[in-house]
Amino acid sequence: MDVEHHAGAAVLAEHITLSVMVQSVATLLGLALGIDYALLMINRFREVLRDRPDRRHAALLALHWTLSVKRKAQQDAEKARLQTAVEQEMAKADVLAKHMTVLQEERAVTNWLRAKDAASFQTTLADIDSYLDEIVG
Repeated sequence: MDVEHHAGAAVLAEHITLSVMVQSVATLLGLALGIDYALLMINRFREVLRDRPDRRHAALLALHWTLSVKRKAQQDAEKARLQTAVEQEMAKADVLAKHMTVLQEERAVTNWLRAKDAASFQTTLADIDSYLDEIVG
């Protein structure tokens, strides 16, 4: 772990009170993960050793395979993270498109009301003119 991670954990620990069990569970999970990874490497080593009796070569192939599996898992996790980010951005774009549609509809209604008001204003002016013509005329 980086120094930044340790510093972040220390800052977090100052503000959050956690049970002692959390540290124990985290340690056990890390240990279990390490054992599982070691068993994976040993299993792969034994598989390669059956095909090639050279132990050094079998160990290198097992390590290479294990690292490629790890790299693939990291790539899959990154792909899933990016897919989630894309889906979130697409959801934001959908919301934005809906807002744009509502704004366009509001603008159309506003323009229609303005045209109606202008027409009624023109009608009112014509009514006043005809009224004045009647009175004066």
